[in-house]
Amino acid sequence: MKSEKSKLMAVTVLFAVAALPFRIAAEAGEEKVHYKLITLGTLGGVVANPYGGINNQTWLTGDSSLKGDLTEHAFLWRDGAMIDLGTLGGQNSSVGNPTTNVIGLIVGNAQTGDVDPTDPTGDCAGPTPGECWGSGFSCPAAIPCQGYQNLVRGFVWKDGAMSALPTLGGNNSAAYGANNLGQIVGLAETNHFDHKCVAPQQFDVEAVVYGPNPGEIRVLPPLPGDKVAGALAINDLGQVVGGSGPQCAPPYSFYIAHAVLWQDGKPIDLGNFGGVRNNLASAINNRGQVVGNSDLPGDANLPPFTAPARAFLWQDGVLTDLGTLPAPLDFSSAAGNINEGGQVVGGSCDANFNCHGFLWEDGVMTDLNALLPAGTALQVIGGFGINDLGEIAVQVFDPATCVDPATCEMQLALMIPDSDPAAAQIGFNAVSTDPLPDQVRTLLQQRMKRGPFGRAPSVIPPHSTSPTADALVSALAGAKPSTSNPPPPSCRPLGARCRPGVSCCGGLCGPKGGARAATSLFMAWVAARARSAARAPASTICAGRVEIGPVHGRSRLAKAFFGGAGLGSDCSRTSGL
Repeated sequence: MKSEKSKLMAVTVLFAVAALPFRIAAEAGEEKVHYKLITLGTLGGVVANPYGGINNQTWLTGDSSLKGDLTEHAFLWRDGAMIDLGTLGGQNSSVGNPTTNVIGLIVGNAQTGDVDPTDPTGDCAGPTPGECWGSGFSCPAAIPCQGYQNLVRGFVWKDGAMSALPTLGGNNSAAYGANNLGQIVGLAETNHFDHKCVAPQQFDVEAVVYGPNPGEIRVLPPLPGDKVAGALAINDLGQVVGGSGPQCAPPYSFYIAHAVLWQDGKPIDLGNFGGVRNNLASAINNRGQVVGNSDLPGDANLPPFTAPARAFLWQDGVLTDLGTLPAPLDFSSAAGNINEGGQVVGGSCDANFNCHGFLWEDGVMTDLNALLPAGTALQVIGGFGINDLGEIAVQVFDPATCVDPATCEMQLALMIPDSDPAAAQIGFNAVSTDPLPDQVRTLLQQRMKRGPFGRAPSVIPPHSTSPTADALVSALAGAKPSTSNPPPPSCRPLGARCRPGVSCCGGLCGPKGGARAATSLFMAWVAARARSAARAPASTICAGRVEIGPVHGRSRLAKAFFGGAGLGSDCSRTSGL
């Protein structure tokens, strides 16, 4: 008999593979998609970064500077509000890599109240500074952020509570990804002092998987011949991606020589484009498609982070160069995230860190600014997450705020597909390649150097549980939405068990079940079934098809799965799992 894990993996793979031909068919003959743009504010400072991406519930995560711009905190944007996730006792926290699960787990890095014991002066300065992982936090008015001398621990946040993740006996740890089974990946210091470490690092670092059970921690080995490793993302099949390097060094991508996929705990080298540094895999979907970035040849003799690099897609053993945007933004590119439909978002820059966000699909890279309505004043300078609805978490720069360089705003924003026929009448935006202000370019450069380390009012009504595309209206001129979302109806959670003989699938949130509910149903169903493994009696689970109606701005992927017409609802009879 197959194991429950094997069954789960088989179902997930079947779902992903079956979706592919429908997506291709649905996209045949389609033209470039128009997008709406809405700014979502900051935590009081002038910068908010959506490094944590966006999930299928339209939860956006990342970090934002606080008032005064001397410190930054991790945030969750949901239901029309930006929530400050706090810290572990220190001054700073962040979410550094896309976390797209739908079970409410947010992971990142936060400072504790303890000063780094490896630093003899307590200020991370002098001829022999300590490790000072806190210097990875960058703020507009302080690089690094105020309070950077304190230790850093990976955290997991759920239901309003932040908890620290353990180390392997060392001082610091970090967390970057979590799947729908409750597994978390990152890296952790050991207590092994390594005199060969690149200063200021002193202890070895291992890639780790936490959970799914409390207290579990498993080490992922580096590639043969490498010394250290770090993990950045994990899918629902347990496949992990990240990188490994030949020597103990600070946790920056510059020292990572090999992009890695861990399959059943064994590392696989994904290859590179000729560079020997900054080769890193950053995200993986449930189809096993991996994205990341790789330096081009010649980086060994260049100063850190000055070599050109390319975003890549790895699939079935083939590494594909995704290219760059047209000149002058053709020096380097990096991929931030990939959804289940194979759409990739990221950024493309010139040599001076003037950057624009991009969307890559079907072999074509498009400037995200070119998908916005004509006359858009805001500039999209990075794409950091894309969900299965095609919604994109981006960072935007507002030129109007830069009369004084100290006030240049880089805000969190959301791009959503706009299927309104009127959008086609407006036309697409003309892309500006004017240089960005120095402060904006400096922060973009710091992000590249530091790698994934890294409550303002919203225009979305606070009672919105899953904002519809109609409510996410354009905020290009600071306009408020003309309509509000109605309070959500009561409904059963996705994956909830039904009483025998009672159908619950029709009670999912959203219009007629909702495209949002439909596209996230599978992931929630996987999570619910995994949690009930080995103990659940035969029962009926909300799974299978969901009735959907026309939802404004529905993504290509949703259309690919379910087509244009509404489908019936059903529940599947299960036994145990």
